[in-house]
Amino acid sequence: MSRDWFCHGSLFWPMKQLKFLLILNILFLVSACNNKKESSERELFEVNVNASIKGETFINTIDDIKIVQLQQDSSVHISQIDKVIYEDSEFYVLDSELDNLFVFDKNGKLNRKISQFGNGPGEYADLNDFTIINNELNLLSRDGMKIIQFDLSGSFLKNIKLDYNPLLIENLNGNLGLYLTYFNEDNVNFKVLDKTGETISKGFPFPKGIFPMSLRYITGSLSANNLGVLYSEPSSSYIHQVDENGEVYKKYYLNFEDNFFPEEERYDFRKFFAEIQKGNLNFLTNYFAETDNVLSFRYNKKKPPQSLIPIHQQNGYYFKKQNKLYVFENDEFEKLLSGPVGTVQSENKFISYIKPNEVNINIINSTLSDLDKKQLKFEKYESNPLLIIFNF
Repeated sequence: MSRDWFCHGSLFWPMKQLKFLLILNILFLVSACNNKKESSERELFEVNVNASIKGETFINTIDDIKIVQLQQDSSVHISQIDKVIYEDSEFYVLDSELDNLFVFDKNGKLNRKISQFGNGPGEYADLNDFTIINNELNLLSRDGMKIIQFDLSGSFLKNIKLDYNPLLIENLNGNLGLYLTYFNEDNVNFKVLDKTGETISKGFPFPKGIFPMSLRYITGSLSANNLGVLYSEPSSSYIHQVDENGEVYKKYYLNFEDNFFPEEERYDFRKFFAEIQKGNLNFLTNYFAETDNVLSFRYNKKKPPQSLIPIHQQNGYYFKKQNKLYVFENDEFEKLLSGPVGTVQSENKFISYIKPNEVNINIINSTLSDLDKKQLKFEKYESNPLLIIFNF
């Protein structure tokens, strides 16, 4: 039996107290629908993007940095990195472009690879996302409409078939938190399943009859943190917290002040995409992650008048306790970073990556030289990405 989180009149207010974790009999505590008050008394962090601190350098702001060169040979080719999970001194690296999951040791040496194309048990047509729950890998296939479970050594365990297209997956207190496409009959954007695939709860409903455009690599996402998961709807300026005990509340609001897409129109995806093509929008992209004190996110800026390119993305780092946003617009090294694609929560560190080329390597080596970390100097161009692990 599944339970609905929110009434359809409001996406952000819970309906009533619900049992969120049925196996553990944990109450899903949420407040009644009420458009006049927040769903909880939690603090909403307003991030004023136009009031960011500029002029500082990335290297002078961070506390520590580590660069890991991922193994480069004929057995390892990575086109892009969509997600990294650090577990038991290993980096699990997802490349959804080539539908591969690589596992590297802490120094970047390949330990194993999962690449199982097909339609049989333990195989997939595409690989969109993954998570680790109780020492089990859960691989998500959108087109195959299933979750494929392996142990951490890569041995197949079982398939969980779905009757809808999942897009993203995260560990939510031992359960499966799924971010869905807009092609589902329940008209919800988020579901929680137990480890057998049974639906526990669902939320973030959307209106029937909307044009179901996929904005997977543009906006809207899911990201694990110490409390559960962070969630953002496509085209929205809000980031929600879904706690491991089931409480749901708005946690961050990115205040762009102007040239942002109205929240009340957030389901008009055709209009949203048309505005992106014109280069008219400031908006939160599909990259965000959080440590104890810092929210790292990537946003798009309205294009400058002289530019013909509609997309101008920038990383932001919001310090919650200090209520300060750092943006390193003119930092050549920080501009190379893609992500965040993961965190090391136990160490409050973010994981981003750089897709290197000869110019990038020169910038990296120059930065490392300034840090007096000459032992990390890269002598030659390598095509596989570099993992950049850092904290503030």
